[in-house]
Amino acid sequence: MSNFDDVKEVRITLKIASKALYFMAYSTYQEWLFEKVCYRTMTLRINTELRDIEAQLSTTRSDLDSATNGKKWLNWLKTFGQEITDLDSRSDEQKKAYIEGLVKQIDVRWNAEEREHELTLTFFLPIVNDGITWREKEDYEGHGRRARRYDTYEGSTKTTLSAKKKDGRG
Repeated sequence: MSNFDDVKEVRITLKIASKALYFMAYSTYQEWLFEKVCYRTMTLRINTELRDIEAQLSTTRSDLDSATNGKKWLNWLKTFGQEITDLDSRSDEQKKAYIEGLVKQIDVRWNAEEREHELTLTFFLPIVNDGITWREKEDYEGHGRRARRYDTYEGSTKTTLSAKKKDGRG
């Protein structure tokens, strides 16, 4: 065998090794690309599921807050419901406790143009313009004393009152 044959054999071996290396690199690239696409798909699915779970959690929290507010309102009514009619005869501390059970915040603004104070009262519970609607007897839910004879509807937690300035100053 001559040197020329040796060079030719080395070239053939190099060509075969080069093709094998190319296919290995291409195969590795395809696997990497597949893994990257799978990772992105999984990430998108997980993020979508996470958003759905967060939305469910928010809804559940809202429902729980609503139920809790209803229970607070019932407890407040149990404590003060009978006392509303004779509130004037109560002590200042009792009146304060009564108001603290209702009012969360009071904001006062002076309206110079109208010469009046505007009071915005924010309540803990949506009791402004809330109420009940009585049902017809055939629409009662349940039986006996526990039959639900009315539907409730929520009001708002805020109301605004105006107090005109009475004296001639300013």
